[in-house]
Amino acid sequence: MGGGIRIVKADYFLDGSLRMRVDDRIMFGDGSTEMIYLEEPYMLTKQSLNVFEPLFMVTKILSERIKETKEKILGWLKEESLSPEDVADPNAYFNFGVKVSGSPLHVVQSVGAIDGVIVGANLILTPTQMDQLKSMDGKTRQEFFWDLRLALLKNNRLGDFQIKPDPPDSIQEVFVSSRRIFYDALTKDRLINAIGDVYRAVMMVIWMLERYAGVSRVMTDS
Repeated sequence: MGGGIRIVKADYFLDGSLRMRVDDRIMFGDGSTEMIYLEEPYMLTKQSLNVFEPLFMVTKILSERIKETKEKILGWLKEESLSPEDVADPNAYFNFGVKVSGSPLHVVQSVGAIDGVIVGANLILTPTQMDQLKSMDGKTRQEFFWDLRLALLKNNRLGDFQIKPDPPDSIQEVFVSSRRIFYDALTKDRLINAIGDVYRAVMMVIWMLERYAGVSRVMTDS
């Protein structure tokens, strides 16, 4: 083998997020240990490693930047007493779970976004809320669905939203997220405001559901 390393088709774990395939010999990750899938045998030689060295340097710089951002966000969340939990997520560089007045939210940098984070929440309807939805007649449920979509769409502080699985006939989950906050605009103020925006969107969904279901709520000044 002339000092090279022959990698056969298998599952490997390497520090540095090196992943090789038939069509693209190298891909980037966050610098953590991850699984590697190889489609065919491939020979690593000293010469090929020299070719890849600049790419490794880019990966290293990117990994350090993401790590710094993760630690900075973690510190901000702790300062605001949001009790962040580091959630294992194979699709994210990091995923912090937080709770605002009992509502679970997440601060996430997905693997598809190398320089930005979002705040997201996935509202799963409770049995009581499911009963409220079922109590609506077809016309009222249709109005609720359309008004909810328009309200979420018109909120320019939000990014994406999804109503699942088959609205308006079946609504079990509502996902909402903030607009992506890119690194060059990421501040504590921007992040905490995004958390507030998503929390208010979740509460809007709950209150709209109660309104269309005819639920009376005693309002109190806070």
